[in-house]
Amino acid sequence: MTEPKLAYIWHMYHNQLITATFYSRPIQKRREVIKERKPASEHKPRLRLLKRIKGKIPAYITKKVLTDYVGGMRFNFNSQKSIIALHKKECKNCPWD
Repeated sequence: MTEPKLAYIWHMYHNQLITATFYSRPIQKRREVIKERKPASEHKPRLRLLKRIKGKIPAYITKKVLTDYVGGMRFNFNSQKSIIALHKKECKNCPWD
């Protein structure tokens, strides 16, 4: 079995701009959860915003993500200027503050 690769996802959860995950099918699984557990009124915006990041994540961020993962922590992307800039480029008309 192949090891899943690190994937970066926009808006996987309502309180996280970006999520780093090792799941092999993170978006597919999250779509299933949204459809099964979230109110119907939230389906359309959640599914529209949920997508894999296309741009390049800086190497220092990936290194920190991996270090935190090994240490049992989760890296907070929300204050990273490079991530904010990439988000503005990839998620046009996004309601995220």
